Amino acid sequence: MSCDDWPNYSWISPPLPDVDAGGPVVALFAQCPYLKQAGLDWKQFYTRVVNDYTEYYEDSPYATAFVLTLLPNIRTLRLAIRWDPDTTLSTFVDQIVSKAREPISLWNRPCLSELTVLEPYCGSGPGSPLADLNKAIPLLALPRLRTFHGGCYITVGDDPRLRPPPTPYTFYGKALESVTLDNCWMDPESIAEFLAHTPRLKVFNYSHTLGLRVDTQGWDLCGFVAAIGREVGSHLERLSVGISEWRAPVLSGKPSMRDFQRLQRLEIPLELAMCGIHEREAQADVDVGNTGSADKPEREGEPLILDLVPASVSVLLLQSRGNNHHVALKALFRDFAAVKQAKLPALRAIYFGGREGLDPDNEYRRECDRLGIKN
Repeated sequence: MSCDDWPNYSWISPPLPDVDAGGPVVALFAQCPYLKQAGLDWKQFYTRVVNDYTEYYEDSPYATAFVLTLLPNIRTLRLAIRWDPDTTLSTFVDQIVSKAREPISLWNRPCLSELTVLEPYCGSGPGSPLADLNKAIPLLALPRLRTFHGGCYITVGDDPRLRPPPTPYTFYGKALESVTLDNCWMDPESIAEFLAHTPRLKVFNYSHTLGLRVDTQGWDLCGFVAAIGREVGSHLERLSVGISEWRAPVLSGKPSMRDFQRLQRLEIPLELAMCGIHEREAQADVDVGNTGSADKPEREGEPLILDLVPASVSVLLLQSRGNNHHVALKALFRDFAAVKQAKLPALRAIYFGGREGLDPDNEYRRECDRLGIKN
């Protein structure tokens, strides 16, 4: 197969016609039922598209939203970096989502009614803009949306910027089955608020980063995982919680995975095991104080791995930064053969991994060698 010539493309698209010039493009706006039902002036909307087009060329949220009304069969949508709806555009998007939720027939196929995958823009490089979860929330109410892949969200404490609004999107997340949130900093309260609206969620992937904000308190990893379990533990099948930047501080706490009833594949950082070790050491110190003895009482307790791995899990992935994690490995795999046979019968594979470029310390390497782990 050969090519005689390439088509002649122009880097600069021709200008849009004036609003009063008429023609097929202007007619599309004049006859748009979504603009009419939203109570918006089509001429003002078109003028905004022209202004954005002149300044930013194709990257216009107004133009993007309007084009979506012409695509009833679209299945995957990746939003551009400038997707930042103002009040007018939000009203327009609300109308699109509302129409998409109506019953579908051969004669009535609203735009976005077939959308199954939504991927808002997320920049991961230095200086990349933060994303606003609220901007994606309206689209999460689409009736057939199964997969959401977003990121660069910050939701901490009482900061309302990126928290899902309680109204009017009462249906958002109802159809979601898979959610991935990359390079975020979210606290237990905000992740619980988001996941509370996902009754069909089966897969949840989350990676945490410090690069988005300066934090002096640290991340409540144990509380974060517990919040996930409370909201979706009864139906979640795959969970991955990672730390994409290892210098992010992690708060001490007691890890618990007991709310996960159907989990089959689990990926967690060894920081979660370290939290469990520190919590047990703290409890031992309390026991010493109560007994008045200088020696810590002999308390083996339940194996640590049972606090971290539900009985239903068949595949376990452990992430490590390779430093000081030999303690976690020793605690997790103490009497492992007996524990697995009695308490973890479904577990058939364990994988270990770490971020590229990390240099494990010698003690961690020796513990890996003892356990037969290849690093």
